[in-house]
Order: sequence, then C-alpha cells, then structure tokens
Amino acid sequence: MEMIIRRLLVMAIILSLLGGCHTQEGAEGDKSLEIADTGQKAPDMPMPGIEGGVVRLDSFKGKVIVLNFWATWCPPCRKEMPLLESTYKKYQKNGLVILGINYNEDRERVLKFTQEMGVTFPIILDKELKLTRRYGVLALPATFFIDRKGIIRDQYKGEIVEEIIARKVEPLLSESGLEERR
Repeated sequence: MEMIIRRLLVMAIILSLLGGCHTQEGAEGDKSLEIADTGQKAPDMPMPGIEGGVVRLDSFKGKVIVLNFWATWCPPCRKEMPLLESTYKKYQKNGLVILGINYNEDRERVLKFTQEMGVTFPIILDKELKLTRRYGVLALPATFFIDRKGIIRDQYKGEIVEEIIARKVEPLLSESGLEERR
C-alpha cells in the first residue's frame, strides 16, 4: 500500500511539472464566464499596457496575434521569452503581433524583467486576471494563436519551442483575411 501511495505521489509531481507553472486562480474565479476556445472570436477587453494606456485586440485589426500568458516567477515562461522576442522580430514585418499577458504582477517587477530580457513586444498587465479567466488559463505559460479575422485558431499549453511556434504562426501569416474584424 505504501508503495502505491509513493508511485501516485511521484506521478502527481511529474504531471504538475509537465504542465508548466500552475496559477492560483485562473478560470475557476467566475463559473458564469464563457471561456474562449479555438474557433471562436477572440475576446477583446481593454487592458492596461506596461507602457501606460490601454491595449485592445481590436487595435491590431488585420494582424496575426500571439497571446502569451506568462509570469516572471514561472521558469518555463522565462525560458521561452527569448524565443518569443526573436519570433516577434522575425515576423513583425509580415503582420505578426505578440502580446505578453502578465499574470498578476506589479508593473515595476514586470518592467524590470522585460528590460533585462530585451523584450520589445507589447506587454499587458492582467492584475485582476480578467484575460486569464476569459481564456481559461489554468497553468503558465499558455499561448493562443489568433488569425487576421480575430478568430482563435489554436492554443498551446506549456513552454513553446521554435518548431511549434513556426508551425502555428507561418500558416496564419500566409492567409489573407485582411478584411475588418467583426
């Protein structure tokens, strides 16, 4: 019996490590909230940007958007940040926007981290976890791929690698769909 309990404990630890960094609140906060899913229009809500002002998805009409939910305390999030930055620089001229959605941290901490990492793509501060809940994020990092029409086309849970992000972004960039989002 003791051996079974040990094995279950080891399996639980391994599964939690494979899933990334777990959030404390995530989607459980509001059971009445409709969770965004693949094939649906990406929810748009005004959110504070790290540089001040408000950021909205609608301000990126006609662009392919990668939403990446992350935190400075999350090791896989920290590890993937240089890849997200290089992807942004590589495809920005083709219409790619990466939006980093920070999970519940203060502006100064996030600003210091992004400056140290050389991040140039827009960062949104999700202090009230509105976007985190709306997108159903339960573990970090989590990445959503939104086409030029504003539809969530794919999602990826956990640390993303170069091959995966290229495989998800390049087809979206090659699609037209420059007409206005509805």
